[in-house]
Amino acid sequence: MAKKDLSSKFKAEKASDSSLTKVTAFGSKQVNKETSKQQYKRQTYHLTEQMIKDLKVIAFFEDKNISELVRNILSDYIETNKEKLETYKSKLVNK
Repeated sequence: MAKKDLSSKFKAEKASDSSLTKVTAFGSKQVNKETSKQQYKRQTYHLTEQMIKDLKVIAFFEDKNISELVRNILSDYIETNKEKLETYKSKLVNK
């Protein structure tokens, strides 16, 4: 099996904090991306270099792009913490 070069798809830039790296997909010109029912907005988050490497490995072996993988991870986290989220939201509304 031919080895894929994971670094060719993504550009890593040093963030202001030297321990963090910002990742941006190459060739992405759209600010919003629509799928069949969802519209996605591009957002930048700062991750450690190890997190980025781990995401790339998982994405490669699961045949997903990093955005899809991150959406899945965050959806699982939000679903697991649904009660907390509702509590936080109610606190925001009551202020």
